[in-house]
Amino acid sequence: METDERITTPARLAELSDVLKTLQEEHRGLTQELHQFDMALQSADEAPVSGDGDWKRTVQALRTRASAFAEQLMRHLKIEDEKLLPGLQACFAEEDAAPSIRFSSLLMEQYFWSGLGYLNLFLEQTEQPVELRSAKDLKRTLYHLREALILLSEYFKVEKKYILRQAVSMLDEERMEG
Repeated sequence: METDERITTPARLAELSDVLKTLQEEHRGLTQELHQFDMALQSADEAPVSGDGDWKRTVQALRTRASAFAEQLMRHLKIEDEKLLPGLQACFAEEDAAPSIRFSSLLMEQYFWSGLGYLNLFLEQTEQPVELRSAKDLKRTLYHLREALILLSEYFKVEKKYILRQAVSMLDEERMEG
């Protein structure tokens, strides 16, 4: 699509701005949840060896939280994929953003799907109650969750820096010109 064929009507820009605001709010909420998740994971790692029952409850609590977080992430990605990215690509040329929206979205997807893959591995691994005999068993059980949080943290960094901030900047510039 050529630059002069871009759809930059005020209504289209307002719609894109609304989607962007929704994603920014979700981004803040999800990153806060990610931080709280990380804190819970750290406290589980540092918990004294007190009994298998306590660890099982801790792992199950983390599992419940991970499952809900995965659902939130999927909704977030759906809005991004179905509304924001196509909207940005319809309104702006690839050269309007550096790095390009396409490159940034591919990088985000890589982090997202890798992180979600580890999250799903943790969910599968903990579907049945796990017998934990030592702190080492607990660390092994939480490995996939830890990896998921690391990758999803990178996803959120890329999203904030290269998609959300650039989208705000591009929309502001377009409004000033229009």
